[in-house]
Amino acid sequence: MSGTVASAFHRAALYRLCSLALGYPVPGRLADVARTGAAAARAAEISLRPLVTEVVAAAEATGDAAAASEYVRLFDGAVACVPYEGAYGPPQMAGKTALLADIGGFYAAFGLEVAGGQPDVEDHIATELEFLSALALKEAWAIAEHHGDHADVSHDAGLAFLRDHLARWAPAFTDALEAAAALDYYRAVARLLRAWVDADVRRLGVTVEPLAPGAAAGAEGGEPFTCPMTGGE
Repeated sequence: MSGTVASAFHRAALYRLCSLALGYPVPGRLADVARTGAAAARAAEISLRPLVTEVVAAAEATGDAAAASEYVRLFDGAVACVPYEGAYGPPQMAGKTALLADIGGFYAAFGLEVAGGQPDVEDHIATELEFLSALALKEAWAIAEHHGDHADVSHDAGLAFLRDHLARWAPAFTDALEAAAALDYYRAVARLLRAWVDADVRRLGVTVEPLAPGAAAGAEGGEPFTCPMTGGE
């Protein structure tokens, strides 16, 4: 069952902040992270505010070039920390194709798709975070417009996606990121994302079967990831 406009906006803001922070840091991205984080901190629950503030401060103190270099070291090439869901858990009989098809089905159901020029990134951490932010915004709009059924659909889809996808591998991903990161910025992002996913799981009453880094870890790679999603209302 959906919540309030304020709670939905709160969830949207925190998922959006984490998505921005884990996309490739093109020029101006860290400034966007700082602005988004400052707004999110005002709405965040008290236990999360210090972590959001820590991300804002680290974004303001980190240069674009340093962040870009660290992003490539962490997530591209040799890959110190794999940012794709398909690299976690035991290998599946149907392979990654089935995983991407399931995730893509969630996106398509809400009129969203991965931006052009970003193939095979449906399961990238920033894409999944952006999707949950979009669902929370749709929920907030539906509540504000008194469309209870639409609000429930967005809420239930977000709960299912969190349970079946993001929350299963986010703990292993954030542990790896915090351990591998050389910049305070990425360590702060890892701590915030871990705490926020855990808080959202508890708030929604979701039961999660966690995944650990799998045999596919280190197999992902490609061009720097920049823009998660397009489309939809």
